[in-house]
Amino acid sequence: MVEYLDMKPEDVRLTDIDNVFLIRKTKRLPFKKRNIYAEVKAQHKNFPISDEVIINFTKEIQHFIDAVWYDPDEALRRGSFV
Repeated sequence: MVEYLDMKPEDVRLTDIDNVFLIRKTKRLPFKKRNIYAEVKAQHKNFPISDEVIINFTKEIQHFIDAVWYDPDEALRRGSFV
C-alpha cells in the first residue's frame, strides 16, 4: 500500500510483488513542489484517500487470512496440490 505512484507501473508477473494499492490514485508531486504546503494541501484535497482502495486492500488481507493453505482431502478430490 502506497500513498502515491512513485514509479513506473510494471508487469508484476516479473517481480515478487502481487499488487500495489495506490490510496490517493495519483502520482507523487514533483520534488520541487513537495515542500510547498499549498501544493501538498491542494493535492490532498484533489486526491483524497480512496475508501474504495482501502476496502479492496482489506478484502485482500481478509482473503489471505481466511485461506486454507493445505487440505489433504481437497488434494485427493482434485488430484493435485501445490
